[in-house]
Amino acid sequence: MGRTRSSYELQELLDKAKRREAELEKRRIEKIRNPQPTPATATLFYRDLLQPNKNLFYQVEVRERALQAFVSGSLTAGRDKAGLLADAPEGATIIELTKGSKIALLKVKWFYGDASVSVSTTSWGTVVRKPYDVQGSYVQSHFSIPFSVKGQQNFTINTAVQKFEEWAAEEGTKNNVIGVNGRAELIMGYGNQYTTLARATA
Repeated sequence: MGRTRSSYELQELLDKAKRREAELEKRRIEKIRNPQPTPATATLFYRDLLQPNKNLFYQVEVRERALQAFVSGSLTAGRDKAGLLADAPEGATIIELTKGSKIALLKVKWFYGDASVSVSTTSWGTVVRKPYDVQGSYVQSHFSIPFSVKGQQNFTINTAVQKFEEWAAEEGTKNNVIGVNGRAELIMGYGNQYTTLARATA
């Protein structure tokens, strides 16, 4: 049988819950008063890697900011490095993906790491370690984009893994995209259901 908490301990728990609730309400009001603008996206085509013998492409919406951050450069450079196409090939079968589609895609997700890990305590007493920072001028620290293979007739998932590792090994990627304490992962899946195929740090 567990120990009975004292009235002081119970009051501490109650106060902590109230502080947490007040902080969440403050954040909710802040979002209403200062809504974030909808990020610009690019309509691109992702080559299906699970069925290499079929000329199958998925039409996806990719945030322009993420494409630029992927190479710390232009939209075109980010698109090409991610193996995405601006136009689907002639005769291709195209499936338009919408939000919530349960189709497994290969993606790269990463966050830009900060050289100094900051540690803070929330208003309800939780300690938070923050090893990430805003990447350059891209406003945010965490990103993800679809990742495929283009320009090759024969390929497998291993081909994509190799291309991911080549991208992660580039000095520009290490310094400007991942950063110190940052991390990048190659994942396959959808939503929160995915498998990590490769991982890289700076």
